[in-house]
Amino acid sequence: MRRRSTILFLLYPFLVYAGLRWGFPLAPVNQNLFLFFPSLVSFWMLGAFALSLRRPPSMIERFARLQVSSLSPQERTYCERVTKVWAVFFLLNGSLSVWIAAKGSLGLWTAYNGAISYGMVAGIFAVEYVWRHWLFPRQTGPVSAGLCRFLDRWRNNAA
Repeated sequence: MRRRSTILFLLYPFLVYAGLRWGFPLAPVNQNLFLFFPSLVSFWMLGAFALSLRRPPSMIERFARLQVSSLSPQERTYCERVTKVWAVFFLLNGSLSVWIAAKGSLGLWTAYNGAISYGMVAGIFAVEYVWRHWLFPRQTGPVSAGLCRFLDRWRNNAA
């Protein structure tokens, strides 16, 4: 069941594109409303992250505590800053999604909401992951341990 829902989630932009392009000719609702769904998701995520800044712990701190039971004050401050970065991303992503849904072509909508925005999420996550391990090398796990060894060697060679 979970695998099927994951596949449908990933195929959503392409299914909407196909439905708007070739199907739903007699649909009782305006098909263009479906184009605004990704922006609603981004704004919902913005709300969740922003609300966590007003009611601590921040969203990223909650995720961090799943791996590490106690965080230093520096780590908590870092988590708050990363939460703000994600909130800004969701604001910009949602706004761009609204603009593309309203003014852009269906092909641009499909490319942005089906690939480009996911690539940006992966990029932000990857950069933050490496940066976090650079600042706080005590993180655990096989990937974290290997990354910390690599960053230690790189630090030592740069010094």
